[in-house]
Amino acid sequence: GDDTPDVHPYVTYPRENAQSGLAMLKAARAYLKSSHRLTGRLPLFITGYSEGGAYALQAGHMMQDNPRYASDLDVNLRTVVPLSGFFDVSGTGLPYLFDNISASHNDWFSLNPTESALSKPYLSAYLALSFAHYSDIKPTDILADKFYKCPSLYSQCGKSKTLSGLYFDVSQ
Repeated sequence: GDDTPDVHPYVTYPRENAQSGLAMLKAARAYLKSSHRLTGRLPLFITGYSEGGAYALQAGHMMQDNPRYASDLDVNLRTVVPLSGFFDVSGTGLPYLFDNISASHNDWFSLNPTESALSKPYLSAYLALSFAHYSDIKPTDILADKFYKCPSLYSQCGKSKTLSGLYFDVSQ
C-alpha cells in the first residue's frame, strides 16, 4: 500500500501468516480424509500472489527448515512459486494497463475481460497517487483536479473528499 510510516504485517509477521496457511492445509487434509477417503502422502505446490507470494515463500522456508511440517501434513513439498503483484510496474502494471484485453486477445488469462477493462481506471489512479506520494508531488500535478476531487455527495472519499481519501483513508 501507500502507508510508509507503518510497516506492513507481512513484513512484521511472515512466520505467523505462513503458519496460518499451513494450518489451513492441515484442515483441508483432514476434510479430504474424512469426506473423500483421500489418504497417503501428496505432492505440495505452494504459490501466492503479491502479499501471498511472501507468505508462500516463508511457508516453503519453514518446511525446508523443519521436516516435521511435511511429516505432520503428510505432504512432499515439490516447489514454491511466489508471484509479483501490480507493484511490479514495468514488468506487470504498465503492460497490463495498456493492453487491450478481449476474449480473442487474452495474454493475461483474465476470467472476465470486461472486468479487467473496468479495473484499469482504478489501477491507473492508484498508480498515479502512489507515484505522487513517493515522489513528494501533489496528486493534481498528475491528475486533473476534476478527476482527483470526488463529487460532494460521494461519502466513500473520506474526509479529504479526494481519490487519496477513497484509496488510502482507513477511517471512513
